[in-house]
Amino acid sequence: MPLDGVSQIELSLAGPLSPRTSRRPTPQMPATVLQLATEAPIEVCRSLLPPALHPLNPGVLVIMAYEVAATAGHGSFRTVEVGLQCRAGARARRYVLGAAVDDPEVAADLEDRWGYLSTVADIKLERRYERIDLTVDAGHTVLRASLLGPEPVTPSAVLYVAGLRPLVFQDQPWIAQFERSFEISRADRGRPVVSEFDSQWWTGGQTAGLSATEPISGSFTRVDVTLNPTRFLIAPGVSRAADTRPLADVVG
Repeated sequence: MPLDGVSQIELSLAGPLSPRTSRRPTPQMPATVLQLATEAPIEVCRSLLPPALHPLNPGVLVIMAYEVAATAGHGSFRTVEVGLQCRAGARARRYVLGAAVDDPEVAADLEDRWGYLSTVADIKLERRYERIDLTVDAGHTVLRASLLGPEPVTPSAVLYVAGLRPLVFQDQPWIAQFERSFEISRADRGRPVVSEFDSQWWTGGQTAGLSATEPISGSFTRVDVTLNPTRFLIAPGVSRAADTRPLADVVG
């Protein structure tokens, strides 16, 4: 029998859901994506997931960093997400706990049109021959991680699962599914290493106990990415039940 999450969504950590929420996908954006997955303490993961979601055992911490190139519509920017691998029913998902963006205008637009909460921080993604280094600084270093020994693989060897994030509408919390479409043109895989991780910062003060323990996998890709609109919402407090509703049924 799968484990259930036990957390109640804190409304202050949930993004705003409104009729202004975008119903159209973004244009394709050229980007590079660093994904690092490590094991994490299962009881801590369980304490951070709502009852509608099921943690993996052992727990899995996922760090995703995007470096999006400048286009005619926007300048370049970087964003980092920290989340937990989980399941919603039988479907593999990634529940985002916290995010950072290095451009205040992009952060405001993501919150207004996508309900995507993030904190402005200094993000560095440095590529070298033998490693790729990621650093996030928000007055102090909140994340330092690397992909070691990257080696080319076929693009189909890298998989990204759909993400989930908490939203609030009329004081009612929801879990929103957000999907990104990726066209991968180049991929490398290597060994993830997380040397510094501020659990309190990434979880909005919920716990100091989230940590990266054993490495699982890491990848670095060159992609064209599209941010697709939210289509479905999940009631967070229903354990092992698929209370999933179309966005229009909730927001109108």
